[in-house]
Amino acid sequence: MKERSRSHKALVVSMRMTISEVMTAVKKFLREDAGYEKLTISSVVAIEPDSKWKVIAEISGIGPDRKEVIVDDKDGKVVSYKQA
Repeated sequence: MKERSRSHKALVVSMRMTISEVMTAVKKFLREDAGYEKLTISSVVAIEPDSKWKVIAEISGIGPDRKEVIVDDKDGKVVSYKQA
């Protein structure tokens, strides 16, 4: 899987969603569907060949917890969610 930072100019043309849209979708998913209130997005990476975004979120609570969320760039839906 080839991963690149969103700042790479080639990705500006090939990816449909902005980083802000991806972060909003992930925050909404983690709050509404997964039930986490306190979270911080620590990483957003475009996975160019698959047209997906990999997002790492830090969950606050009893102890530190990291979640990896994969978002489809075509429709903005979460396609994967797991412990990071």
